[in-house]
Amino acid sequence: MRAPDRLRGRPAALLLAAAAVPAFNYFHRPDNNAYIWPTHWTTMYMSNATLPPTDPFGIAARQGTAAWSSTPGSDFRFFNNNGFHDPNLGDLDGANDVYFSTYLGYYTLGVTYVYYTSDNMSLWDCDVAFNGYMYNWYPGYYDFRSVATHEFGHVLGLGHTFDATAVMYPTIGAGQTTHTLAADDAAGEVFLYPAPGGGGGGG
Repeated sequence: MRAPDRLRGRPAALLLAAAAVPAFNYFHRPDNNAYIWPTHWTTMYMSNATLPPTDPFGIAARQGTAAWSSTPGSDFRFFNNNGFHDPNLGDLDGANDVYFSTYLGYYTLGVTYVYYTSDNMSLWDCDVAFNGYMYNWYPGYYDFRSVATHEFGHVLGLGHTFDATAVMYPTIGAGQTTHTLAADDAAGEVFLYPAPGGGGGGG
C-alpha cells in the first residue's frame, strides 16, 4: 500500500468488471484460476522484536489478520505466531514473516512479497514488510492498522480493487482508516475461499 503522492507498480492481475459486478481482483495462475492457500488458512510469523503482541503496532497487525478471519460465507483463517524466521526481505523460507523495513522508501507504506509453489499452482510464501520510518505512523499521518489489513489481503491472494471504499484500494490518505472490510473485500475473500457448499472460484 502506498501514500497517494506517488504510484508504483505492484504484481497484481486485474479483472476489469462492469459497474454491477464486484471490482475485486486476485492473482491469476497460468490457467486463469486464482492463487490461493489450498488449506484455506495460513500462519503469519510476527517479529517479536518489532511487533510483540502487547505493543500497539503488534496489536494492530494482529487486528489486521483478524479482519479477514471472520468473513461470513468464507472459511479462510489467519493464525499468528510470535516466532520469526528470517530478517531478509522477501526471504524464501516457506514462512510468512511480518516485520518493519527501512528499505521501502518514503512513499511505500507496506509491501507484500508473494511467492508460489514450484508447480506454479498455489501460494507458498508471503512476506509482509511495513515502512520502518516511524514518522509515517504518527497520529494524523497514516493508520498502521489499515495498512496491515490491506497487506494481509494480498497474503490471502487479493489484488488491488478500483473500489475506493475498499481495504484493497491501492492508496490511503493521511488520517484515513479502513479497519473493516467493505462489501467488495468480503466478496473477493468469499470468491477465493468459500465456506463448504458455497461455490467460489479459488483454484
